[in-house]
Amino acid sequence: MARRIGDGLTVYAVIFSVRCGSTLLCEDLTTAGLGWPCEFFQHSHGFPQGEFLGYTAVDLCDYLKKITNDAPNRLFGFKVNWYQAYTLQTALRQVYGTETDLLLSALFPGLRVIYAVRRDKVLQAISAWRAERTNVWHRRVDETAETGGGTKNLPAYDF
Repeated sequence: MARRIGDGLTVYAVIFSVRCGSTLLCEDLTTAGLGWPCEFFQHSHGFPQGEFLGYTAVDLCDYLKKITNDAPNRLFGFKVNWYQAYTLQTALRQVYGTETDLLLSALFPGLRVIYAVRRDKVLQAISAWRAERTNVWHRRVDETAETGGGTKNLPAYDF
């Protein structure tokens, strides 16, 4: 059995799919003082690349300790989609052995889960298509197309 990383913490995961509103939810949770949930297991957040994203057993354990030790108020939240969860589980199986049937709840004791869903699947699909086409995934209220956050040359969507 894998060693438990989150002992002594209140741990929650925001499970999401693209364009469902999970970023806004996580910003609201952070503003409310309920941790700093982000995609710790996404490549751009310091999760290195390589053999298995560059991690040795020691590196992976050190990374998990670091992100949980930095948890404000002993409250640790993370945001994860199915691919990131699968990738993390694959790495942990390499660290702890292939016989380990590892679930996130085994790694983080007492894990609570928030499922972020968007009811209007058609608009979610259109939003995902636009984001993929333009590579604009987020835009703050004060950003415009001219300041780098807009969709100035957005292709028209053809249903």
